[in-house]
Amino acid sequence: MSAAARLLSDLEAAADDDPGRRLVMFRRIEALFLAAGLPDEDGRTAVFDQALSRLAGQLGGEERVAFARRIAEGGRYLPLVIGDLVLDEDVEVAAPVLEGPMELDEDLMVAVARERGEEHLLALAGREKVPEVVTDVMVRRGGSLVLMALAENPGARFGVSGFLVMSERSAEHPRLGAVIVSRADFARMVLEVEAEGAEAAARIPPALLAEAKAAARRTGDPVSARKSVDLMRRTGRLDEAALARMAGEGALLNTLAALSQMAGRPVEAAKAAETAALLGLGRPTVEAIRALCSSPKAAAEAG
Repeated sequence: MSAAARLLSDLEAAADDDPGRRLVMFRRIEALFLAAGLPDEDGRTAVFDQALSRLAGQLGGEERVAFARRIAEGGRYLPLVIGDLVLDEDVEVAAPVLEGPMELDEDLMVAVARERGEEHLLALAGREKVPEVVTDVMVRRGGSLVLMALAENPGARFGVSGFLVMSERSAEHPRLGAVIVSRADFARMVLEVEAEGAEAAARIPPALLAEAKAAARRTGDPVSARKSVDLMRRTGRLDEAALARMAGEGALLNTLAALSQMAGRPVEAAKAAETAALLGLGRPTVEAIRALCSSPKAAAEAG
């Protein structure tokens, strides 16, 4: 019988034994697991998972916190153990795993977001990556510190619903609004909200909406401009009125990207007004494009 088999066969007896012996057995099994290495053979990781989960549940506070830290640093995923630790009501136990680099199951993160309090949410908000299915819950349950941590985290992803909730809550927290507009995905998120229709767009606070338009005018990123215009095309919002609005707002790169979409070929600033006329666009639109493309500042942005 292997060392692992011998230790694990004693688990049932140890579970009801004195605390000292349980702790000794726990440490031996954990040491054996850490020494076993990868890859997993014959499902032994699942056996270790069951054993450690059962024994760790009987650990005292400091010992359990230390175990959580070792698990978080070890990088080896034990589903039962990880689930027990991140859902532990003591945030000192949960935080090392929640904040650490170990990849967590989305359903487990959602469970933490739904069932645990502010300190757990704050730890979760600091993860390198927080998927939108998780942030959708967190922005509704979390307080201002959680919202700020999410907004400051470039790895946090937001769906339209979550972004709208966070934007609406920024009306109560001006500093939160400033962080939201500084995010790299801010302009894209506003476009996605607008693609949902006027009712959704009306929920964006006017200050944030004004900043989104200003960001569009300042943009120096042709790739972002093309992506924004492509989103408009896919959602049926790319028409002459939208083009005229871009030109009127001074959004040169978006204007050129929109003209390129309409013409079916790349359009440079020097040919933009001529292309607009050939497309049969109205005179006011053509003149707005001509004025934009002849501006020294706009020409410099186009490079």
